[in-house]
Amino acid sequence: MGCIQTGRKIIIATSPSLKSSNQENLSITQSSRSNKRSTLKGLSNLAQNSKDIKIKNLITLINSKPEDNYRIINKLGKGSFGNVYKVKHKITGEIRAMKIIKNPNKNDNCRKKIDKKLLNEIQVLRTLEHPNIIKIFEYFIDEKCHYIVSELIAGGELYETIVKFRKFNEKKAAYILKQILSALNYLHSRSIVHRDIKPENILVQQFDKNKNSDELNIKLIDFGASNFFKENEILTLKVGSPYYIAPEVLNKSYNEKCDIWSSGVVLYVMLTGSFPFLGHSSSELFSKIKTGKFRCTGKEWENISDNAKDLIKKMIELDTSKRLSASECLNHPFFSILNDKDNIPDLLPSVITNIYQLNAREKIQQATIGFIVHNIQHTEQVEKLKNIFEFLDINKDGELTYAEIRKAILKIFPDEYITEEKIQIIIDKMDENKDGVISYEEFLRVTMDEKILLEKNNLKLAFNKFDLNKDGKLSKEELLNILDQGTSKYVDSLLELIDKNKDGYISFDEFCHLMSKVVER
Repeated sequence: MGCIQTGRKIIIATSPSLKSSNQENLSITQSSRSNKRSTLKGLSNLAQNSKDIKIKNLITLINSKPEDNYRIINKLGKGSFGNVYKVKHKITGEIRAMKIIKNPNKNDNCRKKIDKKLLNEIQVLRTLEHPNIIKIFEYFIDEKCHYIVSELIAGGELYETIVKFRKFNEKKAAYILKQILSALNYLHSRSIVHRDIKPENILVQQFDKNKNSDELNIKLIDFGASNFFKENEILTLKVGSPYYIAPEVLNKSYNEKCDIWSSGVVLYVMLTGSFPFLGHSSSELFSKIKTGKFRCTGKEWENISDNAKDLIKKMIELDTSKRLSASECLNHPFFSILNDKDNIPDLLPSVITNIYQLNAREKIQQATIGFIVHNIQHTEQVEKLKNIFEFLDINKDGELTYAEIRKAILKIFPDEYITEEKIQIIIDKMDENKDGVISYEEFLRVTMDEKILLEKNNLKLAFNKFDLNKDGKLSKEELLNILDQGTSKYVDSLLELIDKNKDGYISFDEFCHLMSKVVER
């Protein structure tokens, strides 16, 4: 659906840009009109009483063997802890990345360190929803290896891109840095410090020749060194990478602003192709880093703007009380070169209108769509919606507040047709878990084309995930596992409504019938 403004009215029109013309869509189960009305009415009543959704276990430990679910296509790279492979999901055909880390001997202290590092990375990543942070889907553990399955980012490391270009112009560097800082602003607002920001831990999405060459989309990866922190807490563990590590980390007394120092070094490298601190040995390098003295003069700096130099100096600042935060960096004049604040995305009016017209969903439908959105590939439609999300996210913290959404709506529909009541309806439909903010995946759940989301392969993937004992049907216990434990009466009502053969389970056909009502209503 689209939205056209004419005077003081909004007329709904078809918006083909967000529709699929040749995808395999969920076929609607045929039934008598009376049964259909009864089912729809029952679902509507359930939806009205199930607005608070808590989707559980989007990222879980899988008990089956990885080869039962994935086929290895080829090796992508090798790291210090293991190898990364390009793999294909056997049910859906989705192409993903699988990191395989070999386990040392059981009694080896190294095994314990690897276990701790990987489980810490998984624990952090399973809490995150941000367009510039790597997304993991599931993980496996056996006697020989750990396996982590994530989205495939085909463009390689930012380090490789820097080597290829030698250095970036300011617009390209600003575009990349803005994404890094947006991810860090999101992490720091959630009390998470990354502690190993460097070009090798930043992946570039595959370069699109049809897009502006200055716009390289990136994903932050490798959260093995990350950690949660408390307000005003002083961290002491010495962790990071040479050239990028902050001086206070070397001194074992630091906070989340160590990530800003490292990001400042990344900006320095992107603009000049060289490091601010060099040494013939680790001790010499670290001594120079501790002084905080570097230069912004010389031939390589002749064509670099004062704004760029100023931001670098305020990020690679020895005094952490004077060093900018991620939020302050994002408001620096350096980013005015992007000139993107007032460019309203073309699809935004139709997206807002579609949210307003969205039918209520009950819990299992929300959970299924939530799982599918988390697992879906990065498509052209997702890219367009990501751009809209980033436009709405004024303070670049990776979440949308009511104030940010309200400001955008009033900017698009400035007349009295858009009332405060309608704005509240739109916001309530976006905020599915009612926590007062809209996460990136919450936004995608209510804006993606439902017909694309509910293609049969996606439903198979979700059903297989929910079916824990792999008996081809969903029990009450398995439904409760998807949702929070306070929904027993809801599940009983759902089974009564959907379980047509009254065997106490939901079959795949019954599941498909249930999900078809999302599109049909």
